[in-house]
Amino acid sequence: IFMIEKTTVTPELLKENLAVAASSGALSEYKERQLSVINRVQDNYVFLLKGIKQFLIRGGAGTGKTWIAMKMADRSAAYNERVLFVCVSKHLCKMVNEIVDQNVHVYSLESLFREGIQGFTNFQDFKFGDATRLVPNYCKYDAIYVDEAQDFTEHELRKTLTRCHDSTKVVVCGNIIQTDLKYKQDSGLMKFLNAAEREDFIKICKLTQDFRGKLSKWADNVR
Repeated sequence: IFMIEKTTVTPELLKENLAVAASSGALSEYKERQLSVINRVQDNYVFLLKGIKQFLIRGGAGTGKTWIAMKMADRSAAYNERVLFVCVSKHLCKMVNEIVDQNVHVYSLESLFREGIQGFTNFQDFKFGDATRLVPNYCKYDAIYVDEAQDFTEHELRKTLTRCHDSTKVVVCGNIIQTDLKYKQDSGLMKFLNAAEREDFIKICKLTQDFRGKLSKWADNVR
């Protein structure tokens, strides 16, 4: 038994601290292994989908849609492509902007429209015909990544996709189960997914593996 800064250190306390340290180390190694698995899965998707020009990625929460989209956007930027990443949430935009390559242009849908359309104030007062003035903004990009597409209304998603050229790589990611819109039926993603299933030129990739922990999965299912 000895003293350190007025704290009595016994053999039992030493054993307890060593056990906690060992447990923390094992947990850290476990998390690293889990992240390694997640990265490998996502990297495989990026590799397998790299040759497809236009496709939709659908999957539930925790399946890695946003991370896959960000990795694809970074890959496009690495090939000196002009890249646009767009979603509805300003908070998601901020997070993505802090992670992806600085050459990836990250916009919320509102900020993109505000920059591209003179006099734009909000979507409530927005007229569909005004979106034609967005053509120069979209045409300057080689690759466009649309994330959290379930938060786009049918008109917003149509305004976005009808302004994309056939030569542009277009990736749309979304979850048909959840949306931040006030009314779920206002989401336009399901309609475009159903339409895409009838076409050959656009592919659909469905993610099924949920990488979240037990607590997150449990909390998500509490109703």
